[in-house]
Amino acid sequence: MEEKIKIVKLEDKEYPLLLKKIANPPKILYIKGELLKKEKCFAIVGTRRSSNYGKEIAFSIAKDLSEAGLTIVSGMARGIDTFAHKGALEGEGPARNASHSDAGGPARNASHTRAIAKGEDEQSSSTSDAGGPARNASHSDAGGPARNASHSDAGGPARNASHSDAGGPARNASHTRAIAKGEDEQSSSTSDAGGPARNASHSDAGGRTIAVLGTGIDEKSLYPKENLKLARKILENKGCLVSEYPPGSPGLKQNFPERNRIISGLSLGVLIVEAKFGSGALITANWAKIQGKKIFALPGSIHFPNSQGCHFLIKQGAKLAENANDILKEFNLPCLTSGVKQVKGKTLEEQLILEVLKQENLHIDKIIEKTKLSPQVVSSILTLMEIENKVKNLGGNVYIITR
Repeated sequence: MEEKIKIVKLEDKEYPLLLKKIANPPKILYIKGELLKKEKCFAIVGTRRSSNYGKEIAFSIAKDLSEAGLTIVSGMARGIDTFAHKGALEGEGPARNASHSDAGGPARNASHTRAIAKGEDEQSSSTSDAGGPARNASHSDAGGPARNASHSDAGGPARNASHSDAGGPARNASHTRAIAKGEDEQSSSTSDAGGPARNASHSDAGGRTIAVLGTGIDEKSLYPKENLKLARKILENKGCLVSEYPPGSPGLKQNFPERNRIISGLSLGVLIVEAKFGSGALITANWAKIQGKKIFALPGSIHFPNSQGCHFLIKQGAKLAENANDILKEFNLPCLTSGVKQVKGKTLEEQLILEVLKQENLHIDKIIEKTKLSPQVVSSILTLMEIENKVKNLGGNVYIITR
């Protein structure tokens, strides 16, 4: 099948305005899908070796921001990036016209859903110091294949529940989204990015998301290969794949830190969900700082290595973000209305399982332990409730209630 790859040069009128404003914009962009000149984008990035907590939050915030009208930008790497793209695709984002984005339109779905797409991959940690500019590409976790199969959750055996959340704090079932009002005060390069849907030909089935790659955007070069299906889904939802590297370019380590400047350059701001010291996500945060973009970070347990980079950024002045509204307020965009979907069980057994899932996501073994129900009963009920969209499997048989 022939791949439609477009080339946009820095001097072309189609070149994204925000990206053009950074100090070192790429001279050439290779694009599959639609890259809009004026669009409100927001980046969500994080470690490849993410916890279930991080995946859940990345997914839910991306989904909510998508429903609020923002286009989510990430790097389509394993872990947090993957779940940011998947969350955006689940969002009921406004339909978009290729010549005029409504990425700033108001939220249209009040329910706070946190359904999580399946699948997860991890990669061994890197060791460079946090927050500084990219100094050694080999230290970045922005690229390269997974190096420790024992860390991978993807379809692997059941894991202990104490590991499933990797130290991340449990989210409260009463987590709501406060209402706030505000007018968009962004520069003229992005101010007309909002408004109602104007082109019915642009699908309303999911939100728009942009994947910035450190490889060529052709399917043969795309990395990681397990995200090929995700890449196709992004294109189906009127999103796009972007790279400064020509088709056929492999994923060299030095490509990924440089790629990160494009992720932040396209965006109004960046959220770091989880990042150890030395994570490539901190390189993205540093590019955002250099570019004058707003930086947000997700807090976590002080004992959890994936939270160390985020806490460092918060100490350095990054905005603490617990939910989408914390981000929307900073840009004077309309906040999402409050509301939590109340999930109730049809039977005593269903209700018992939902009760133990209210405060945290749990591995199936932990659910069996807490409910005292038989493995067969728990497995059967979880399957039924997943079909009914009451619970979701994060991957590796770790379940959460669908919000």
